[in-house]
Amino acid sequence: MRKKAIRFCQAHWFSASLLAALVLCPPLMAILRLTHGGTAGELGPLVLGMDFLLLWPLLAALLTYPLVLTMIEFYLLVRKPDGTRYAQEWIFDGLTLLLGSLYTPLYLWFYYPPINIRGLPTILILSLLGLISYLVLAYTPRSKLTRPVIILCLTAMILACGAGIAFAAQTISSPYDFWVALLPLNIVFITVRTMRALK
Repeated sequence: MRKKAIRFCQAHWFSASLLAALVLCPPLMAILRLTHGGTAGELGPLVLGMDFLLLWPLLAALLTYPLVLTMIEFYLLVRKPDGTRYAQEWIFDGLTLLLGSLYTPLYLWFYYPPINIRGLPTILILSLLGLISYLVLAYTPRSKLTRPVIILCLTAMILACGAGIAFAAQTISSPYDFWVALLPLNIVFITVRTMRALK
């Protein structure tokens, strides 16, 4: 059974990630319900009985799939590089950065944590420079990258990590705000993996 599951995940990695989000959604909602009275304290009445069955795919997409992507990014970071699965890494990186950029403002609106607005433009600019640098390093053949360009891009990615950590530090005011920190955490994972790939 375990070998079949591993083969399925290897052959259908994207479908496996969606399935994992659906499977993990009910226990996550139950934990939030028991510890906080509902998902973020406001969706409690919506995640019971038939309402949960109707909202299951939406809750899985908004709350559980980002956690699954974070677990995948962590796995890609700690696994021993073998020169394979580059396509999967790029796709999961793209999904993580795209969904993180879309969902983070939604989480901010929903959780309304305290944010220093004056520092937000700097964080956004550094994050954008880090994203551009990642795209340059990930999608440009190594032979076409000069050492100064590599150093500049890595520096921008490290600054983006710092900006992300600063952003997470000021937005997490309770354990239930951790969704806001998922994108900065994944940026750190992607940056470390990118640096390792350039060695």
